[in-house]
Order: sequence, then C-alpha cells, then structure tokens
Amino acid sequence: MEFTIAPMTALGDVRIVFFTDPDGALVELVSRPLRYTTVWDEQQVAARRERDRREPGDDALRLDHAATTVADLDAALALYGEGLGLGRLGQVPHPGDERGYVRSYLAAGEGVLEVFSYDVPPLPPAALDVPRRGLRAVALSTADVDGAAAAVLAAGGRDLPGDLPGGPTGGPGRALADRDGTVLRLLPPGWSPAA
Repeated sequence: MEFTIAPMTALGDVRIVFFTDPDGALVELVSRPLRYTTVWDEQQVAARRERDRREPGDDALRLDHAATTVADLDAALALYGEGLGLGRLGQVPHPGDERGYVRSYLAAGEGVLEVFSYDVPPLPPAALDVPRRGLRAVALSTADVDGAAAAVLAAGGRDLPGDLPGGPTGGPGRALADRDGTVLRLLPPGWSPAA
C-alpha cells in the first residue's frame, strides 16, 4: 500500500495517515484525541472524551468522521447546526495556510461531521450522475425527516431524483444535495442506508 500522506503528527495533536482504498476512495486514519484550537461546546467535547476513555479496545478501528468541503462556512454551520441540529464541537484553523484552511467539527450522533472551509473557492463537487465508487453520501438520522429536508432546501439544497446515487430507492427518508453538492440521506431513527 502506498500512502497519499505518510504518517505524521497534524494540527490538533493527532497522528494521521492517508491512503486510497481499492475503489479509489481517500481514507484517513487518525489516532489520539483531537485537541481543538477553539472549543464551542466544552460539555459535548468532554462527554465525547469520556466516552472514548470508557470504550474498550483502544486499538480498535471505528468509522468516526465523515468530511465535506463547503464554500460558505457560516452558511454550512447554520444549516448543519441550527437547521439539522448537529452540535458544534470546535475548530482547528491552519495558521499560515495560504488558502485559509479551517477544519470545523459538528457532533452527529456517535460520529462527527468534519467541515473543511477555505478563503479561496473550493473545487466544484463531483457530478452526481457519474458512476464512481467509495463514499457517496452522508446519512443522518432525524425524528423529523420532512423538517430536516425543509432546512436543507431553505439553505439552497435540492431534492435528488431516484436515479441518482443516494436518491430515493423506495425506502424511508429523503435524499438531497446541500448547497455545496454533498449528498445527504435523511433517515428516520432506527434505519440505515443499507436497510
């Protein structure tokens, strides 16, 4: 296996490594608890650190983060925070990065949505109708699917037709693309995208 980024210590005092899986999806492995430069909600951050200390098998791998890149950080934080109810954890800016790169973290149930933002325009999102493998959508469970969908639409998102990846397949929930093109599958509690 070849590394896309060799093992290194990154901002936030975490050890990271990047590689591509057999389907070409970029995978990041992270070890050690992240230290936020700015903490937005100390109680949520402390609760997550306590949970991580209690869980057995510190060496076990788990899918903990999904990431998206946004053009307007304030609009994305409003949608995901207020609109979809994800808790704001904290932020790690990258001082000296000429692109103005900032990583923001939102609590999404047991996982985290990592939001990348830049002072320069991001690359356009991949076309939704192009066949490709790897992570295709972010699934979010919500007790109010229609209310969450309304928040995404009000923030510049759009519904996805059934023939696009992540689109409706006859199961519960709704599929939308947010204003940045990230595919969101909104599901009622107890459902997974595989159900």
